[in-house]
Formats: sequence, structure tokens, C-alpha cells
Amino acid sequence: MSASTAAARQPGHKWPIVASDPIVGGERLTDAVDPAGVSRFSDDVWDLSPLSRRHNEPGRRINWATFPAALREDFKRAGWALLNLPTPAALLERAATARVEYPGTGTMASVAENWRRYATWLAHRDITRLRDVDTAVHEDYATHIAGLPLTQRTQIGALYAVSLLWGFTPHLPGVGLPMPPWEAQGLAHYLPAEAGSNENLTPPIHPAVLSPLLVWALRFVEDFAPDILAALGEHQRLKARIAERSTPEAAARLRALLNEHTRNGTPLPGEHTKGRLGIAVSYLAATTGASIVQTSNALRRQTNLLVAEAAPLDTKTTGALHGQPWRTHINYSEAPALAMRLATACLIVVTYLSGVRPAESLHLRVGCCPDPTNDGQGAHRYRLHGHYFKGARTSDGQPAPDGAPHQWTVIPPVHTAVRVLEQLTTTDFLSPYGRPGCGARHRPDAVTRPHRHTGADTGGAAAT
Repeated sequence: MSASTAAARQPGHKWPIVASDPIVGGERLTDAVDPAGVSRFSDDVWDLSPLSRRHNEPGRRINWATFPAALREDFKRAGWALLNLPTPAALLERAATARVEYPGTGTMASVAENWRRYATWLAHRDITRLRDVDTAVHEDYATHIAGLPLTQRTQIGALYAVSLLWGFTPHLPGVGLPMPPWEAQGLAHYLPAEAGSNENLTPPIHPAVLSPLLVWALRFVEDFAPDILAALGEHQRLKARIAERSTPEAAARLRALLNEHTRNGTPLPGEHTKGRLGIAVSYLAATTGASIVQTSNALRRQTNLLVAEAAPLDTKTTGALHGQPWRTHINYSEAPALAMRLATACLIVVTYLSGVRPAESLHLRVGCCPDPTNDGQGAHRYRLHGHYFKGARTSDGQPAPDGAPHQWTVIPPVHTAVRVLEQLTTTDFLSPYGRPGCGARHRPDAVTRPHRHTGADTGGAAAT
């Protein structure tokens, strides 16, 4: 832990924070985080991602430039306390509280946004220093929040953010914020009751929508997956052959290929981009070992080139739909998009048929669903091994930011979906997001042309 962090843990200590200090350090950072990349106290925007412990958690930030200038420094120091210090004990000891000692980045960002709301309200009342806030100001702010058209949960969050500000007062030199009256009398005295607040407000997905979705997800996982995986492998094999720079050998192969198509009148492989048919430049570059630029330049020097409707990969399709092949072939440009749809289908099957929550499914790792074991009674049990997060606690009863180990008993389709995801991912996690050609958004790299190339169209190739 840094010296400033350790010193700040002492109540009433005046921090030796300077503009170049990192916003967080020591035990609050994981070993995988490079301290040099952590935001500095003087930055207008603080990146909270170094504090994130969950895979695929959205990046959170605090933008201090949106705070009133006169109050910005006071709230920045409170922000430092929020990131580095545990929630004050006075707030944790409230009856029936769900507050935690070290909140996650989502909660931190929410608190900062509520602080911005509070700071803006104070500035409109010509209050430019937190030390000038008294109990009457707290009372007025509670009345203001209660009158806004917000859900009760949002109103509670707005007032709790002020409570946190008060809780950190011993660590904020010269602030001296008084205790909000709702901490002594309860929020019920200040906020109107909300009817039906205990009910789940998320509308359920109608079976008429969910049933077909699950049926088609299962069809992709169980019937179409082998064809898509084979096509993706062939696509990646071809793409790896695309050269980074032009070579005379590739130029000769390109010239021979184009001359052959011109002489025989056969169309070049094509693909559709934004509704227009064009030559599949990346496919031609891959088959000849040329670069994208070299291939595009060679095409511009040719005229009267015919373009086919597709650039089929050299793989067989074995999946069937109503007794007929579901596809005659898979095109070069389609393979990554189909792989992404397959990954989505797998996640639908895993989450719906296992009961894991979204964050839990995104934290599943390769090998999480091994082959079933016999329980001695002839039954084969499939087990999905992962971590749960909601309500997870450590052995000493503290919230577990990394979750707690858990097993789910699942059915065979879940096991099949996991096996497919294991072939799609290139990381330890099953989720393939960010994977080249699959997780990243696919951008077809065709030169968009009319059906017959005349030499007048000089459209370029998009980079892969």
C-alpha cells in the first residue's frame, strides 16, 4: 500500500496528495494492473477499470469536469476516499442495510453521479464550499429529491451518496459536513412510499418470443455448429496467408489468376457490402498470398471483370433443416458473422438451461463442464463449475468481489454448448468477445463494384 493510502486511513489525517498521485494503489489493485497506467489525481477523468475484478465488466469512469468548478476539488478528495477507503463503519452498522465495505466500480460511478447532482444543486444555491452546508441544507435537498420524478430506488441512492460524503468527513480536511437528518430519523420520513417496490419491475419475456429463440439456439448448437466451426477454421487459415506487403511472387500469381478469369470469362469471387456486389478482395489476397493493397491495385488495372455472387469456402455442409441441407456453402465473408451468431446461441442455451446469471456465464472458463460422471445408479450428471456473485461472501462474512465457487447441475445441451464455446474462444474464458474475426465487429473487405468491372470505378478495399 502506498504511503499516502496508509496515512489516509488514519481519521482526520490531512492527506499529502499531490496532483501527480495515482487515484488508487496498493491492495486495491490486482497484480495484473500496471500502476503506471492508473489515472492521476489531477486528471479530469478517472478510469475505474483498474479496480474491476470481474471479467467483461463495463468500463466505468468519473468525469470531474462536469462538476461545478468551485466545488470540484472538495468532491475530488471525497472521490479519492471513495476509491481507497472502506465504507465508514457508521453507515455499515445501520439496521437492515445492504451496504458493503468496498463497493464495486458500478456503485462508485453511481455515487459520483449522485455527487454531481448534489454539487450542481448546491452551486445553484450559491454554495461553493462543502463546509458551508448545514442541516437545513440537507433538509432542503431531501425535499428537492423527494419532489423529483424519480423511482424510490434512485431517490434513495441520491440521499445515500450525501450520507457517504458525511461518512468520509473525518478524512476531508476543513469540510465538517453535518450528519444528514435521514441517517438519524430514517429515509421513510423524507421519501414518499412507492407502491409495489418489492416487486420485480423487469417485464418477463413472453413464451411466444422465448420458445422460438431457444429452439433456434439449440438448432445452431446441435446441428449447424460443425459446419460453422469448419468454415471459421478455413477462413482463419486463408486469412493467415494474406501478406503484409507486396511481393513480386504474389504479383505474378495475381496476374495469372486475373488473366485466366478474363480469358475464360469466369467471374471472380464476390461478396455483398451494404447491398452492393463487389469483388472479395481479402479472399483473392488470401488465395494468392498477396497483400490487400497489392490485390486492390491489381484489380484497378483490369477491365471487364465479371463478379460472382459468392466466395464459397472449401468446406462441406452437413447440417440439415427439414431434411434438406441448411446451406449449400458458407462464403468467406460469412464465416466470422456466423461464428458470432453461434457463440450467441451457445450463451442463450447455457444461461437459459442452467440458471446462471449473465455475469456468472461470462466468467465461465474452459473446462468448466467436464464429461459426466456416473453416480453409481446408472445416472450421468453434468456439472457446470463456476462462480456466483449475488450475495457471495468470504469465509469471514465479507462481500466477495471475486465471487464464490459454485456448481450447477445441467442437462446435455448445456454441455454441448460449452464444448462449442471452447472451440470458439482463444482465451481461458468461454466468452469469445474481442476475438479477431468473431468477437470484433465483422467488416467485409470487398471492393464495391457493379457486376462488370469497366475500369472506371476506383473504389478501394477496406482494411481487414
